[in-house]
Order: sequence, then structure tokens, then C-alpha cells
Amino acid sequence: MNKITLLGLYSYAHPADVSEKRVKSTVELLRKNGIEVNFLGSIADNNDSLVQQTRRKLEDTIGESCSIVLVYAGWSESTGVLNIISDFLHLPIIILCLAGYKVKEGLIAPAAAAGASLLRNSLDSMDVKYRCIYNSIDEEINIAEVLRLINISASIRKFRHTKIASVGYACSNLYPFMYDGALIKAATGIHVDNLELLELKMLSEKVPDENLKYFSADFKKRFKNKGKIPEHEIDLLARYYIAASEIIEKNDYKGLSIKCGSGPGKLLGFTPCMLLSLLGDKINAICEGDVYGLLAQTIVNMLTGLKPTFLEIFEFYKESVLMASCGFAPFSLCKEDFIKIYGHDWGGCGGLMNVSQLKTGNLVVFNLFKYRGILKMQLFKGNGKTPEKFQEEGWDEHEGPMIPSLLITFDAGIEVFKKNIMGPHYIILHGNHSDIIEDYCYFADIEIDSF
Repeated sequence: MNKITLLGLYSYAHPADVSEKRVKSTVELLRKNGIEVNFLGSIADNNDSLVQQTRRKLEDTIGESCSIVLVYAGWSESTGVLNIISDFLHLPIIILCLAGYKVKEGLIAPAAAAGASLLRNSLDSMDVKYRCIYNSIDEEINIAEVLRLINISASIRKFRHTKIASVGYACSNLYPFMYDGALIKAATGIHVDNLELLELKMLSEKVPDENLKYFSADFKKRFKNKGKIPEHEIDLLARYYIAASEIIEKNDYKGLSIKCGSGPGKLLGFTPCMLLSLLGDKINAICEGDVYGLLAQTIVNMLTGLKPTFLEIFEFYKESVLMASCGFAPFSLCKEDFIKIYGHDWGGCGGLMNVSQLKTGNLVVFNLFKYRGILKMQLFKGNGKTPEKFQEEGWDEHEGPMIPSLLITFDAGIEVFKKNIMGPHYIILHGNHSDIIEDYCYFADIEIDSF
């Protein structure tokens, strides 16, 4: 349960019983929506002794609160509230302005919006991270927006105890896949473990044969109509899937990347496309040792509860871009009527591929990367549809599979995307969730370019 600390505010000239009742109804609304509320009570803006008492209460009770919610029931001077919260301005601040209300004589206007706007000037001057929600006359509190901001705040806190891992480092020694673990920890709170391929290989060799049978039976049942699959490929996949799952569960990883062509493909005799596709339905997964891409997926997945995945830039059309992944995609993001797997012999590597069609529709396309010593986020809104039939170069006799892919158009236009490309990989998320990503970056102090 997400925990917040809440303080009510109103003017000494306003009736205390009315103002406090309005604040308490907001507290109850949050609690009914599953929020744990550490309620400090309400203060009038001329009560200096109560300000000091409330400050001490805040220090004693804030505990694991992810944010401070200030509920303005009316006009209130900013000095008192700043004195109360001054030691906790590192937490996200959510300001909720209650609208006026009507009685038979007409509208009662406590001017909460004026008091909150006064506070905003001070918070901006001190570079404090906050969001302000103004309620409108004759409208209910936008509880969905409040809950969204609380969830972002709670996720930022959870990230401090979140781990992801890369098995093998920087596929093919590509510079964009080399990562700065200290920068990632400082900016997001997330820790990155780097594991050796040998660790995965040694663990896979200890998997009992009996476990392979269970995996094989389930795998064949799931893909029973997809043609004959070599038994040795299933056994190899089973060993590495069971081993990787054990590593994930033991360390409570929220995301995993595995070095690709220059890793298992070169050293272990198989590419991890199908392995990552299966793991991608359990946790966040990406290939080629792309830690920044994995980081972006993990953050957005934990913020939204939805499954992102990566695609790579392949070809440009006049108004769109073909983006694809070479045999990897979480099956939960594939069209159920087009689930297909394929033997991976491209480039001389073994293994199995997911060559299913991806789901289409509105997308958020984003990319998290290191830029001149800081983390930056790019975000594009667009739409993805199934592309024309194509195959990657390198298959014998041009009879290779059509890999998971989308033809993507952008709201900002293809030229804007071209001019701002930062690396080969971009993460896609179905739906329009750009506001959540933008607010997270704001609170986490990550620069964002939104197009």
C-alpha cells in the first residue's frame, strides 16, 4: 500500500469546522482508494504554535511516506506550510486545491487556488519538485490524477531497492551499450548487477533431466501447431530458461539483459532470442546487453504496470520507420493469431526465434541514454501497424522469417524523429502514457525531450 503524508491548509478567517471537514473528506477518499494516509491534521495560517507542533509530528510520523500531499481548503499563507515541510522538500509534493462550493445563497469561494499559487512561486524558487491539481467548481476531485502522481512518487521510492542485471557486458563492445552504474544508481535509485556468461552456463549444466521433460512437454503443447522443433534446441532452451529463472528469483531482479551475437551466439552455440522472449513475459527483458534500454523498460513497467519492449531501427519510408527485433518479443505483446517460432540459423548461430506479429495501435516510443554526463529521456508519440512482408538480409535463398516488427508513424513527423535519433534501440509501450513518463522524469530530475 502506498503511503503519503497529508496536511490540510486554510485561512484563520474561514470557519475551521467547515474547512477541516472538507480536508477530512479528502483523506477518506484517498483511503477508500487504497492509500495509506499519515494525516497531520489541518492548520490555520495564523497559528504559529500549531505550525511548530505539526512540524514535530511530521518529523515523528513521516516514516516511509513517498510524498507529501497538501490539501488547500482555502486561502493560506505559504510561510507556515514551508516551515513545516522544509526538511522534506526532497520528496515529491502534491498540491490539491479544493474548489469552492455552493449553498442556497450562491457560491462560497475560499480561494484555495490563490493560496496554492502563492506557494508554487516559493517552491519554484527553491527548485522543489511538485505538481498542483486545481479542482473546478461543480466537479469532483480528479482522484485518478492524484493516484497517478502518488503512484509515481511511490515508484521512485521503490526504485531504491530495485535491481536489474546484464549477463555479459556491452554486446560487440558497442559504445551505446556501455553503462555508468554509478550514474544510474544516483539518478534512478536502481542498481545494475553485471553477471558473467559462465555463471549462466554453469548453472544450466546442473539442471536435472527431469526438469527438462516438464519444460519440453509444456513448450510443445504451447507451440504444437508450429511445425517440428529440433529436440536438442528445446533441451538447450530449457536448461538456460530454468537457470536464468533461478538467477532472477534468487536475486529478485526486475529486469534482465543477455549479451547476444558476440555472447551466447559466439561462445555457447545459441542466440538467446527465445530465452528472452519467454523471460520477457515474467520480467523486463532486452537483448544485446542494452542496460539503458532495460532500465527504461523497468522504470516504465513499474510506473504503469504495462509491458514495454524494445525495437531497433531498420529502414525508413517517406513518412514512417520500420522497427524490428531479431527474433525477440514477449509473447504477451504478440497477436494471438500470429504466434510463430523459427529455428535461428542466421549468421551461423543456433537457437530458436520468436517471429510472431506484434500488436498494433497507439504507441509511446522512448529512449533513455547517457548524454554529456547525465541521463536523458526522449519520448515520441505515434502509431504502429503491421509492415509489409520483409526479411533481414543474410538468410539463404531469401526464405527467412519476418521478425517481430512495426511500421511506426510519429505525431511529430518522421523528420523530427530522424533529427533526434540517439542510438539504435527504442522502447515501445502500447497506449498513450506519455504523461506518466514525463512526470516521472520531472520528479526524478531526468532531462526529457518530448515530441
